[in-house]
Amino acid sequence: MKHKLIMENWRKFQKINENMEEIAQLADSEEFAPLGPERQQQLVSIAHQYAVAIAAAADEVEAYKSLEKESLERKFVDAIIAINMKTFGSNIGRPQSFASNPAPQDEFEVV
Repeated sequence: MKHKLIMENWRKFQKINENMEEIAQLADSEEFAPLGPERQQQLVSIAHQYAVAIAAAADEVEAYKSLEKESLERKFVDAIIAINMKTFGSNIGRPQSFASNPAPQDEFEVV
C-alpha cells in the first residue's frame, strides 16, 4: 500500500513539473515575453484561481443536481440561493469588500 501511494505521489509530481515546464516555455515565447515576469506571475495566479473556481463550481453544481427536486433539502438550498440573490445580486459568490463602504466611526466605542 505504501509503495502505491509513493508511486501515485511521484506521478502527481511529474505532472506538476511538466505543467510548470510548459508554462515556462509559454512565458519565454516571443509572443508573451513582453509581459514581463512579474505580470506573467500574476496572470499565472489568475489562471490557477480560475481553474480552481471552475472545478469547484462543477462539483457544487453536481451536488445541487443530486438533491431530489421536491425534497426538503432542495427547497432549503433554493431558499438560501434566493436570499443570497436578493442580497448580493450579480455579486453573488464573489468576495465582498467592505473597504468601499466603511461603517461610520460613531458606531464604534473606543475602550
